[in-house]
Amino acid sequence: MTSSSIVGCEILVPEEYEKVALDTVITNLDLGKIETSDTSTAPTSEKILNFLRTKNSKLDILQVEVDGTPSLTEAVIKVKSGSVSYIEGGSVTVTFTLNSVPKINITTVITNLDLGEILVLDINSPSNAEILLTVQSKNPSLIVTQVEVDGTPSLAEAVIKVKSGSTSYIEGGSVTVTYTLGQKTVALNESIKETNLGEIIVDDITIAPTNDQILAAAKAKNSSLVLSQVEVDGTPSLTEAVIKVKSDAVSYVVGNTINVTYTLVAKVALNSVVTVLELGEIVVDDTTIAPTNDQILAAAKAKNSNLDTSQVEVDGSPSLTEAVIKVKSGSTSYVEGGSVTVTYTLGQKTVALNESIKETNLGEIVVDDTTIAPTNDQILAAAKAKNSNLDTSQVEVDGTPSLIEATIKVKSGSVSYIEGGSVVVTYTLNTATT
Repeated sequence: MTSSSIVGCEILVPEEYEKVALDTVITNLDLGKIETSDTSTAPTSEKILNFLRTKNSKLDILQVEVDGTPSLTEAVIKVKSGSVSYIEGGSVTVTFTLNSVPKINITTVITNLDLGEILVLDINSPSNAEILLTVQSKNPSLIVTQVEVDGTPSLAEAVIKVKSGSTSYIEGGSVTVTYTLGQKTVALNESIKETNLGEIIVDDITIAPTNDQILAAAKAKNSSLVLSQVEVDGTPSLTEAVIKVKSDAVSYVVGNTINVTYTLVAKVALNSVVTVLELGEIVVDDTTIAPTNDQILAAAKAKNSNLDTSQVEVDGSPSLTEAVIKVKSGSTSYVEGGSVTVTYTLGQKTVALNESIKETNLGEIVVDDTTIAPTNDQILAAAKAKNSNLDTSQVEVDGTPSLIEATIKVKSGSVSYIEGGSVVVTYTLNTATT
């Protein structure tokens, strides 16, 4: 230890923080019973770590992880790489037993539906995380990782639903919680924790990015940042900028600033990305109709894997053989005004007949005489009525139909269905009533 004195007070400062061995913190290795709805499946790492923390209160579970795949009775806990608390390389084996507990309805867990006041950064847009944190604080037995906010919450209520694949709660369950919103004020560094904003794509890397580009990059790296409450301070450089709290801000402490860094990357010409212009065959339902814009862009992406299709669009109406792809207005990746012409051929989509005839019970066919089988045209019309995607020009009735069933087969030379395919359909006959 070294010491220094300030006005008569001695402050002891450790020369170096001493990491400890993991087995000195995890001393209770038997976690007891872990409740699960499926005792034939090992518990999740998250569940094991949560139980581990309850049995070893001094453990910082953010500094450890489950090593490999846990079994039905034990797991290995190891120190995370880069841990600041524990000696790296350390590990312990913990044991447990699985106790079968059926999934429960979420309504039996979230019983306190009035959450009271939620303090939020953006009074006009509460975040899912802020809502879920409050739901858990009001309903402490809730496993918050097993639920999520359904849709967009309003300023007064939100729907909490069970996540797909939940191991604790019955899927499909949901509850509506209500609340009022209060303004929370925090230091700016509570929202901007990632100060390296990465790459910012610009038209000219010799010119500093705009304030809007910098703030958008900051938001992309720090999702909780309320952009309406901050601004760029002064003139940004080619590598860094200062973001400060606006003078009228209510979300952040006025006067706070954060230095952020970035690297500038120039937008690229579209023709340097779309280099394969012959897209090959595009499979369509009808070769007499031009492919859709989405089909063209998907084919362009398949041939040019680096293409960001969200930044481009088809210009005008494509033909049966070619289309123009252009850069969207406001693209952040490509130089605006750029375009390329791509070519393709159209191929007829071929599917199994049972993909078009999924409803094989055709119901009633009205005939003049119920002792005589329906005509082929009547059968095909009934099949089309029950299966709207069926192309009756590509199929035919095979053989002689009976009074209750018939076989529909693919015509020889069909361009829509795989040849040789057939489907047996059933029906009942009824006479027309007057």
